[in-house]
Amino acid sequence: MNALKIAAGVALICLIAALPCFTDTHRLYYSAQTGMSTTFEGSRTYSADDKESGSATITATGPIEWGISEPLTLNPNEGKTWSGWVRPDAGFSASPGTCTPASLTGNYTFIYYDDDGNEVKRKSDSHTENFNIYSIECVLSWMMWMPIHGTASITASSYPSGGSYMWSVGGLFSASGVNSQTITLTDIGGYQRIEPISLRYSFDEVTYDCNGNIFVYGIPGRRIPGPGLPEVSIEAVEGAAEPDDPGAFLLKVSAGWPRVTELHIGLEFSGIAEIGTDYDMISDPVIMPDSTVKVLHIQPIDDQETEGDETIKIRLREGTAYVIVEPGEAQILIKDDD
Repeated sequence: MNALKIAAGVALICLIAALPCFTDTHRLYYSAQTGMSTTFEGSRTYSADDKESGSATITATGPIEWGISEPLTLNPNEGKTWSGWVRPDAGFSASPGTCTPASLTGNYTFIYYDDDGNEVKRKSDSHTENFNIYSIECVLSWMMWMPIHGTASITASSYPSGGSYMWSVGGLFSASGVNSQTITLTDIGGYQRIEPISLRYSFDEVTYDCNGNIFVYGIPGRRIPGPGLPEVSIEAVEGAAEPDDPGAFLLKVSAGWPRVTELHIGLEFSGIAEIGTDYDMISDPVIMPDSTVKVLHIQPIDDQETEGDETIKIRLREGTAYVIVEPGEAQILIKDDD
């Protein structure tokens, strides 16, 4: 009979999630960080002839759950399409980097009839589909090392194999292989520092994040300008005087570097004079869209108090899009007129 030839009972069991029977152990993935897991979904159709009927029951072993759209029964001359799913059960939990086995066993019975509808044979058997639930993981060293302007390749440890990689690193590196297990970085920052690096390892919507640090080493306190980053400096131009004689600083950006976006340069204010009380506010950060120099005007405020001359000091703030070179700070004087 047709049902015997294709082992229809086994076919019924495989309908659970449209899994191919007699294959290697099926893979499911779980993340201990997010609690998310993958799900098998699918459908299959089978039609019985007028001389067969069947039914099946499913038993899960291990931490998996399943569902199916139609009862696992089949009457003579009946056709059905089953849609189903298999996934780790709702309470599943496992340490990263581990594998948990599970299985689904189907017990099925097929009945065969003669031309008069009398039962002539009954066949009962079982079939098991095995699963491995992988609790995914990726690991980076807490600290990795590379020299100023040097190149380093960083390889993540990941479990199991076969997932997708997405690296994230700061803008002071030139990076290749951001979607590979190994990323190659070249320093363009040009100074000693510690930079964070992160990786997302995933199977579909199931993700696992790991983090590390890169120590870019060189001579402490010394800056070595790197390719692609502008050098910025600041110097005093002239002092200010009450009541309305403005002073000025000159902000400089090195020429010849590739301007991709406008440059935002942070400022730190100090000195005896107080911003907003002794002189007007200055925009911080300073935005330089395409120029290489910018005059920062200091407009004194005539407060009618006898305070004596006061100093204003501006220091350039560290940034990821530029390198500070000497002079990195400058000072002018506001002369009191009282």
